Amino acid sequence: MWMALSPARVTVNGRDIDDLLIRTGPATLVSGKVTRDGAVITAEIAGGLTLRATENWGPGGMSSVLNATYATPNPDGTFVLPVIPGGRLLRVQGLAAGTVLNHVVVGGIDRTDDGFEVGDSPIAGVVIELTSRPTRVSGRISDDRGRPQGGAWVIVFSEDPRRWRLIQTRSVTSARADADGTFSFTGLPAGNYYAAAVPVLADGEWAEPENLARLKLTATSFKLSDGESRDLTLRVRK
Repeated sequence: MWMALSPARVTVNGRDIDDLLIRTGPATLVSGKVTRDGAVITAEIAGGLTLRATENWGPGGMSSVLNATYATPNPDGTFVLPVIPGGRLLRVQGLAAGTVLNHVVVGGIDRTDDGFEVGDSPIAGVVIELTSRPTRVSGRISDDRGRPQGGAWVIVFSEDPRRWRLIQTRSVTSARADADGTFSFTGLPAGNYYAAAVPVLADGEWAEPENLARLKLTATSFKLSDGESRDLTLRVRK
């Protein structure tokens, strides 16, 4: 039986969207297992998690929402996730306090932040590694006289400029110091970093590559390994 289909109205933020093309097609199955600290996760942990596949490049925003797919791991930590073909990232929602995403390994290669290409053929053997021993970076901000600078901001960013532009980078972040000038970060991926203290954070601009390129000229550099804790002493840069 043939059925006529009428056009659908799509509204975003109260505005109608015209000439929207939606391409449909079969999803590709991505399968593997979720581990924590090198061991298979328990059924209790698995039941609280949601796996999400989203774009690894592009404008983000609504596009990332529309192109995302989701799945819940099985009680033994294995999963099968239907994924829209294209460049994709895997992320985990519902993590318990103190547990963070550590690595996403595809074909033996860490693809956590760069993502991986999904085509028409299934991808098996993916390992999503969680850890309850995340990295920690803490420290204190002071002025040239050693006085604590409460309310100042710390920007931590990868030494690799390519990671500044990733759509969901874990390697560029910021935090505001407490009243005594202390600050902390938890869960940064292992790597080489810069840390810069600034009196004011420019909303919507602080993470722009042009700003990070300027900050690195006077920033403090440091290296972070899996599970490592680092302590930094920073000076505010006017």
